[in-house]
Amino acid sequence: MRTLALLVLTAVSTACTPTSAPPQTVATVTRVIDGDTFDISGSRVRLIGINAPEHDECFGPEATTALGDMIEGTNVTLESGVQGYDQYGRVLAYVYLDGQFINELLVARGFALSQAYPPNTGHQEELGQAMTVARQQRAGMWAPGACGTSSEAVSILEINANPPGPDEDVLNEETVTLRASSTVDLSGWVLRDGSSSHRFHFPDGYTLEGEVTVHTGCGTNTESDLFWCADGPVWGNRGDTALIYDESGALVDAVTYPPK
Repeated sequence: MRTLALLVLTAVSTACTPTSAPPQTVATVTRVIDGDTFDISGSRVRLIGINAPEHDECFGPEATTALGDMIEGTNVTLESGVQGYDQYGRVLAYVYLDGQFINELLVARGFALSQAYPPNTGHQEELGQAMTVARQQRAGMWAPGACGTSSEAVSILEINANPPGPDEDVLNEETVTLRASSTVDLSGWVLRDGSSSHRFHFPDGYTLEGEVTVHTGCGTNTESDLFWCADGPVWGNRGDTALIYDESGALVDAVTYPPK
């Protein structure tokens, strides 16, 4: 049995296995790792329903600092979802401190994206609403010039996340279409999904004038069609966010779509 040492309200440690995480407990935050991950005594915790930028991405360091300022050294309440642990053995939790929903607060202040990780989707609607408000208010990562030199010359026009047929068989029908309002050199630009696990780096020297469609599968690049050549589907059928960053690391555009 894998023992999870937690500080609970009664000061009694609670032992858990990966299939029987407690629905709610209180723990002391010993160290913040990044904008969505922290340590408690004996375990690492990953916040459910959000994804903060990585350390090397736009607003990654700021997200880490923000979470540290909120919870490091405090006693927080951990609420489990349907799945108690991820594939890395991290505790999956919604986190509360003094009545504040930390997952939602990070999204609302622009330090993280709302990102569904089924089956833990119990609070996804409110997290999605928080991200909508953050974008409208241009908070955190959504602020013009938050990282590098902001450019609004390129926008995400359309995402075809779930074309007809088995996902693995129609990779080139899974697409994202971008539009440039002027001629833009996309060398060093990155297109990625909301989880950060899939990233497409535009070819050096590629210049966009008009529209280009990025296909998930393999093929020969042209001016109007580029090919990711990913190992499998990139865009989640249960909803996802597509983001594009320029060569300076600035977030240029992002589009969130519902389940397809």
